[in-house]
Amino acid sequence: MPAATRAPDPRLALAETLRQEPADQRGLAQHARALATSQRTLSRLMATELGLSFPRWRAMLR
Repeated sequence: MPAATRAPDPRLALAETLRQEPADQRGLAQHARALATSQRTLSRLMATELGLSFPRWRAMLR
């Protein structure tokens, strides 16, 4: 698949969204839906890559 048509990495998209708006109150399910991925997939990616759950990561970001 060419890079121009590849879907963005949901972790990067989530990180950018929350970096721009750290007070965003949406939960992981809402972010996953907005990124066209599942909550479970996004949760696993966060835990595997960052070693943190979404709530812990978001708390650290804030």
